[in-house]
Amino acid sequence: MKTADKRLLELDKLSLNMSELGSAVATVHFNAGSDKQAKKLFLKSLVNPNENAVAQAEWAARRLGIAIPELALSVPFSFEANSAHSYRELDVDKSIEQAIFWKDDEPFASRPVGWLAHLHAINDDFEQAAEYHQLVLDLESEHRTGDLLNQNFSRIETGALRQASAQLVQLSRAKDADKHRPQVLANAGALAYASGEFELGRDWYLKAAAAAKSAGEFRTEALVQAFFARAATKYGDPHAQKVIDDVSKLPGISGNPSAAHVVRRLVSDQIRKALEASVEREMPKQKLTWDSLSNILTIR
Repeated sequence: MKTADKRLLELDKLSLNMSELGSAVATVHFNAGSDKQAKKLFLKSLVNPNENAVAQAEWAARRLGIAIPELALSVPFSFEANSAHSYRELDVDKSIEQAIFWKDDEPFASRPVGWLAHLHAINDDFEQAAEYHQLVLDLESEHRTGDLLNQNFSRIETGALRQASAQLVQLSRAKDADKHRPQVLANAGALAYASGEFELGRDWYLKAAAAAKSAGEFRTEALVQAFFARAATKYGDPHAQKVIDDVSKLPGISGNPSAAHVVRRLVSDQIRKALEASVEREMPKQKLTWDSLSNILTIR
């Protein structure tokens, strides 16, 4: 790592055959909290990138303030990056389209399938989400609790309540259940709502949001709150409007495109436009231009 890091930082730009190494080292810095070093290397990896380098930079774009140039997104087979980019712009249908290309390009990988399941879930298509959740489980040699909880949520939303209830009891007793406490509680809230137990549903969802906040999982907290508002609306909770009003005012919603997409389908046009504008403001403001003659990416 030290040797690669030193060599990459010495270079003014990275060639095509080094772009993926640059993005990989940048990711190590990113995960270690060294945003400045990560940003330098991600920008270098975008000068002459392959599809994996673009995908890694897009993945880190929001936190690092990187605006991915259109030319980089046009790199062949950059389906993952384009799906993530469209998702951050709240164009979920286009994100799904690109994710399908990504899945077809990597037919034995579970990541694109899991991503498709998530996109269909926030798009309120739980029949399709359930199919993809099952495919994730089919592709993986070991069934992880998080994946099983995602499958359980889709079962609840498609009306398979008896099966979902039995599965949720089992998952709540899993060895790593504490690591997934917000998700377990949110599933319990969804199940209560689907069963017509509105007060219990509200209680479980609020506990799920509190558990996520306590654990510092703020993106999870926002998504829990968004699905709380959706459940209250879908199942006819008399307090639904208050739940929607409270959730739509939460500052964390605009920081999570998934939560923002769920909530914007529940609110008035005025609130929806304000929410979408807030999401747009959180997109990286940095503008990058590409000089095709010198093959250099510059910031302006």
